[in-house]
Parts: sequence; C-alpha cells; structure tokens
Amino acid sequence: MDYKILIIDGILLTALIISLVTDLKSRLILNKVTVPAMLLGFALNGIFYGLPGLKNSAIGFTLGFFLFIAFGMGGGDIKLMGAIGALKGWIFTLTSIMYIGLAGGFVAIIYLIWSGQFSKTLINTFNMVFKRSEFKKTEKERIYLPYGPMIFVGVILAYLAINHNLFVLFKL
Repeated sequence: MDYKILIIDGILLTALIISLVTDLKSRLILNKVTVPAMLLGFALNGIFYGLPGLKNSAIGFTLGFFLFIAFGMGGGDIKLMGAIGALKGWIFTLTSIMYIGLAGGFVAIIYLIWSGQFSKTLINTFNMVFKRSEFKKTEKERIYLPYGPMIFVGVILAYLAINHNLFVLFKL
C-alpha cells in the first residue's frame, strides 16, 4: 500500500477512535480532534496529489459537512464528517454516509425494541405521515443516542467495501 494512503488512513483512524471514545464517555466529539484532522486532510491531499487532491478534499468536506447539517446532526458529528471528507474525498464520504445511515437505523431500531418504545414510535410515525397530525415530543420523551459509534462503524464498513470488496452495496 502507498505510504500516502497509510498516513491519511492513520490520521482518519486516530480521529475516529478518539471521537468514538469521547462521544461514548461525554457525548462530545472534540474540535481539537476534528479541526486538525480537517486541516491535515486538505494539506496532505494538496501536497500528495496536487490540485486534484485538494479538489477531492474540498468536495468530500462539503458533502460530509453539509449533508450532516441537512440531516440535523450535532456539531461534533458534522465536523467529524467534514474531516472524513477532507481526508478521504467525496466517493469515500458518500459511501460512508450510506453505511453510517444503515448503522444508525439498525441501532435505533434495536434501542426502540429494547426500551419498549418501538410500537409507540411506529404508531406516532404512521400518524404523522398518513394522518398529517402534529406530534411533538417533550424533552423527557426525546431519545438521544451518541452518533460517534455509528460514524465509526459506517466508516469502517465503507473502508472494507471500497478497499476489500466486502459489504458492497453499490459500485461507482
């Protein structure tokens, strides 16, 4: 494997592991992890691959950052996705987002079943979609799951799909 890819992947894995741990412990993904990873992504891709590398970083950053804003994610999650995009580019970022969504959906369903809220959630969703009724959860009813673990799992699955043809859902 090319040393350039090893360096970039090492930075990505380090940022992911630190973010996973801090998100599980304190429900925070730290700027002192995400911002340097973002900056290193731009710098290294520019140095290693020139203007095309810088362009790939910029597109990856933009997709990761703004799609996670559109999905209503938290600030740390948004910046971590921006860092992933800056480090790995747009194809990896889109693939990661797909696997992150699958991991998030799976964990949410397991949590709802485990907590006994699955049927209530299905009924509320049905009512919102088909009866067009407003449903607002109180602060006590809201479910907060740290998303760092889903980002970690989704990125690992994307890496395996792209580099080892495992868990492939689509090919570009």
